[in-house]
Amino acid sequence: MTDLVERGKAMAAGVMSIFILITAVADMICGAIYALIGGIHGSGLWTGFGLLLCAVFGLITWLRRSKTAMAFFLVLDILWFVVCAAGTGVSFGLLTLLTILKGLMEEHCSLNAEGTCHCSGEYDVPMNMDDCDKVTVAQRCMFAIFVLDGIGALLALGGSIIGCMGVCCTGQVATTVVVVEPSGVTTQKMNQGAPPPEYPSIPRYK
Repeated sequence: MTDLVERGKAMAAGVMSIFILITAVADMICGAIYALIGGIHGSGLWTGFGLLLCAVFGLITWLRRSKTAMAFFLVLDILWFVVCAAGTGVSFGLLTLLTILKGLMEEHCSLNAEGTCHCSGEYDVPMNMDDCDKVTVAQRCMFAIFVLDGIGALLALGGSIIGCMGVCCTGQVATTVVVVEPSGVTTQKMNQGAPPPEYPSIPRYK
């Protein structure tokens, strides 16, 4: 049937989706931890959620060989390749900021009367943390998000290639033509597409 994805391509989309799913879950966990300790950028959450959607449609494609699901898989992978690439850049910038902040906080920061981490002088913390040591946790989470977003971008790129092959490239489907001859003998002819072109014969010279 023309509305079904080829079995091999559907399996490739499913296997790729398993890796995307693992990356998405890990990305969302790190993003949730970062948000709980005061991060306000949502890093890891929005990239992880989109990758999760990509994985869902890829698994549906594998199980049902649906070309519609493969089309959604293709579109979401293209979109989240861009999103994850942008997320990689954002998380790298935040990681650099947290690394610098960690070094400054060891000398200039302590808990204030309100119970939040506060830095003296011109230094300040871009997060509302109740413990100055949590900047180390934030730094590690952001490093993990940076790595996972990069992996997610590569996986989304691979998924988009598989999706394009599954939606746009279909193999020839063999058809059977039944011919009934006057003698009553039934023959079958296999038609696998257009016949090869005929070339003019070259005259032979004696």
